[in-house]
Amino acid sequence: MFNIDTMIENVDNAFPFLHVSSKLELKRAYRRSNEEGTFECPNGCGRTYHLKNSLYKHLKFDCGVEKQFECHVCRKQFSRKTSMRNHLFLVHKIITN
Repeated sequence: MFNIDTMIENVDNAFPFLHVSSKLELKRAYRRSNEEGTFECPNGCGRTYHLKNSLYKHLKFDCGVEKQFECHVCRKQFSRKTSMRNHLFLVHKIITN
């Protein structure tokens, strides 16, 4: 059975090559996991995530949500601002902040 407390305790032994801050991040990630180690989308789309924050972003931007960002050049729509920025740079050669 998956025991999150044991995994957190063993991070230092299992990953001696990691920098201290990396170990802390790994421990935080384990703490955010549920008992099975995954978080399933409650909307029934079938997506699962290892981090609660990833599920939160999926629900906020992707699952059943209208695309919130639009390219001002070609009107293509995007669910995430970073995707739109990448599109502007790669397709239209426009750099944005």
